[in-house]
Amino acid sequence: MLDKRRPFRLYWRALRGVAQPGSAPRSGRGGRWFKSSLPDQGPALGPASFFRVGFAKPPWGGKLKGVVRILGGKARGVALKVPASARPSPVRLRKALFDYLRLRYPRRGRFLDLFAGSGAVGLEAASEGWEAVLVEKDPEAVRLLKENVRRTGLGARVVALPVEVFLPEAKARGERFTVAFMAPPYAMDLATLFGELLASGLVEAGGLYVLQHPKDLYLPLGERRVYGENALTLVEV
Repeated sequence: MLDKRRPFRLYWRALRGVAQPGSAPRSGRGGRWFKSSLPDQGPALGPASFFRVGFAKPPWGGKLKGVVRILGGKARGVALKVPASARPSPVRLRKALFDYLRLRYPRRGRFLDLFAGSGAVGLEAASEGWEAVLVEKDPEAVRLLKENVRRTGLGARVVALPVEVFLPEAKARGERFTVAFMAPPYAMDLATLFGELLASGLVEAGGLYVLQHPKDLYLPLGERRVYGENALTLVEV
């Protein structure tokens, strides 16, 4: 069962004891490791300097990494272009997430995808019938996001803003979502970013906050699900 409490004060107190990811790569299934240009950020908790993707084209040179595909729904099989700045969520994780959401929310609702990258998660949601909002600040990623929306023929909304700007603006407008999904670059301060999302109050009662993170990062609340070297933390409102 998901933790239905709202232990935000506990969460913020616990942040002081949460180290941030940054380590050498590990071997494993489900993809290949590539080195990123991001610096390590402290004690080793997971793959920050290295990341796993579902295809073998490396991102150097500022070129496209390759493509990922929509797994289900109306746009199933449609290829999405992936910008060099993006780290697409692995296929196994995306499939497990939407298998769960499909059963939990048969009537769907509104889906927020923060740090949207290629739109692999947000457009998967739109393909499954969710009203999706995708937030991304990188200009090249935004361009490809809009192209991916056109390719899929889905009605997703792309917002070209930094997450830290979008959250207070959306709160001021009174926006509410059924699911708020966040997959920041692993070298960022994931715990603090997720805490800011929780504090925003953007998810309606009965909804979910979801953070994708390295499996070695543990947060002091919610339900934890592990998929290879990645994990999801889910917090119910």
